[in-house]
Amino acid sequence: MRKHWYTPFLPHALAIGIFLVVSFLVCRPAFEHRTLNQYDNDQWKAMSHNSFQYQETHGHFPLWTEGMFSGMPGYQIAMEAPAISPQYQLYNILTLGLPKPAAFFFLGCICFYILAMALRVNPYAAIIGALAYAYSTYNPTALVVGHETKIQAIQIMPAFLAGLLLIYEKRYWLGVAATALFTALFIAANHPQINYYGGIIAAFMTGAYVIRWIRSRQYRHMAISAGLTIAGAVIGLACNAVVTLTTLDYAKASLRDGSALATAGGSVTRTGLSEAYALSYSMYKTEAFELLVPKIYGGGGPLNAMISQDDSKAIAALQNLPPQTASFLQQFLDFYWGGISDSTGGPAYAGAVICLLALMGFFVLDSKHKWWILAVSILAIFMSWGSYFVDFNGFLLKVLPGYNKFRAPSLAIVIPNFLFCWLAILVLDKLLKLTPAARLQTWQQYAEGLYLTGGIFAVLLICYLSFDYVGQYDGRLTRIAGSQPPQVQQLIHTFQHELRADRQAIFFGSIVRSFLFILGAALVGVAWIKSRIKPLLALGLIGGLAVIDILTLDALYMNSDNYRDIGEAQTPFTPTAADRQIMKDTSYYRVFDLRQGAGRAITNYATAAWFHRTVAGYHPAKLSIYEDLLENQLEKFPDCQPTVNMLNTKYLLLPTADGRGDSAVLNPDAL
Repeated sequence: MRKHWYTPFLPHALAIGIFLVVSFLVCRPAFEHRTLNQYDNDQWKAMSHNSFQYQETHGHFPLWTEGMFSGMPGYQIAMEAPAISPQYQLYNILTLGLPKPAAFFFLGCICFYILAMALRVNPYAAIIGALAYAYSTYNPTALVVGHETKIQAIQIMPAFLAGLLLIYEKRYWLGVAATALFTALFIAANHPQINYYGGIIAAFMTGAYVIRWIRSRQYRHMAISAGLTIAGAVIGLACNAVVTLTTLDYAKASLRDGSALATAGGSVTRTGLSEAYALSYSMYKTEAFELLVPKIYGGGGPLNAMISQDDSKAIAALQNLPPQTASFLQQFLDFYWGGISDSTGGPAYAGAVICLLALMGFFVLDSKHKWWILAVSILAIFMSWGSYFVDFNGFLLKVLPGYNKFRAPSLAIVIPNFLFCWLAILVLDKLLKLTPAARLQTWQQYAEGLYLTGGIFAVLLICYLSFDYVGQYDGRLTRIAGSQPPQVQQLIHTFQHELRADRQAIFFGSIVRSFLFILGAALVGVAWIKSRIKPLLALGLIGGLAVIDILTLDALYMNSDNYRDIGEAQTPFTPTAADRQIMKDTSYYRVFDLRQGAGRAITNYATAAWFHRTVAGYHPAKLSIYEDLLENQLEKFPDCQPTVNMLNTKYLLLPTADGRGDSAVLNPDAL
């Protein structure tokens, strides 16, 4: 059959078409003039509102904003982007102008597909891996709350590594161009923690290649690769010089670089974040199994609202309690009971089928990629344990350069999530290229992989039988029960017992779900290796199971209920009566928002900055000198009145006695 010039491009065109169709199906409301209702994104809009008002008047963004913390550098919130920058043009090309969040998912598919092509993987196997990676459950759960820069960086990371891979595989010019462009795009996403994790992966991958080059005496190739990699990385960094250099300069004055007034028990030390603060939001050691079984610890996110009375013994128990008692206990109705203290948006689920293929990879594949992937995956899982493996992670905080500038170690779980997808496509590609002579050996390796998978499920069953299903906040309820009359104590203990039973039932149901997906994929794999089924049909069946597995779980965390009209998103805040009262004052003053409470609560939200100049607010990297003022003065309100006066705080925003409204209280002593 005669091949046309366009024949080699057909699989790539099919891939793009599939990525477009899936993004439309998953994010259909985004194509209907709606956008995600994202709390964190709304908080960013509040903190940047002052800068955008200035930009409307003066034609450019200010370097300083007066909206929060009595003033702070505005370029850390909103700033001008260079008019001509290759990374921004590349982003527009790779996303085809799709609306968010479809653009992020499509971007992830394309970037992972580029990595697969750099690995010379069959395009059809690459499509499966790209969909699995882009839609892995961590991504929609993070997008729903508004962590857009994080997800953008996660989705770009495969293409960044693809550029390095091309150089190492002697495709020099294509590799250095890809390294430069995707390094620029990766850094432009502006999430340094994901950039750091990408650097860790790149370091392990590079180390594995260097060992091979030294063993085979490829010193010339090693020198060329080093030079081109550095050149590409420098170009990528230079494209982001405005953002990168200002951030590095600002970091010296931010709380991420420590405080001269640091005291024991505070959030910072003299050199960076304190160990306790940096290791907050850690995962329990067994929580990493959520890569394979998503609801080991309850699932988190919106599941609390989705589980009905018919499915929950705890909810049924609440229905039989006096209204006042039921209303009080409702706040403790949380099916998530894992290590992340403030609950979680959802599990970091890579997919049962993807995990099966990745586990097979440690037996089926050669040693080129699997051992360094195993090493960095284990390191990342250890890192995700954070404060629950404090000896190891405390050591990392001291020895890894810049590591003590970050928090939320649970985020490191995105590393094995990504690398398991990498292994999965390599396994699929090898099975597609399987020769008759290699079938017996591959079958033996495949059986070993099945034994390992079975062993992991045995461990999960032991966990299921041995866990106590007690969450971090359950102890607080137990302490409250101790001060109540015996009858109330009994009601609370009954509720707690039923809640633990619900959590155990969720765990078991999740084990069964993952097991069934793995069983289906494993049987197809057996038939594939035994030549009982055509390779492309087997690939389609396994790919279908992998994608259905992930997308059906994603639908629990991101669906039409998470969207709102675009017009509503543009003005997310409505002034209260107290806000309107203050806004009538045309003099220069500041506001202290205490509606959510005093203490650390004053730095948990930026809502007031949409309407007022505030002395508090929210920003992950506040000025260190102002953090000192917060910790030593403002967080101790009302025992800080002179400081409140000094900051020209003319109004206090306070909750009403019944907690249903707010009030504006004039501070006559404001200076």
